[in-house]
Amino acid sequence: MGYDHGLARRPLLTQSISTAVQFATEDFMAQQGVETNGFSNHELARTARIAFYGAGESGRLPCVTRNPR
Repeated sequence: MGYDHGLARRPLLTQSISTAVQFATEDFMAQQGVETNGFSNHELARTARIAFYGAGESGRLPCVTRNPR
């Protein structure tokens, strides 16, 4: 079961998970690379919030615009 299969069967769930992972990765890179917080000072709550935002808000938009019903 790959990404394309998941996208065909459950587009909203697949897009939401994919976008949450993207947002979490971007926040992780921002905290470590740009802000240079270090692993001991990494704000996990912030990363979780941005992942939740990505899954809830931004994950729906591509799904709705791609598959209008």
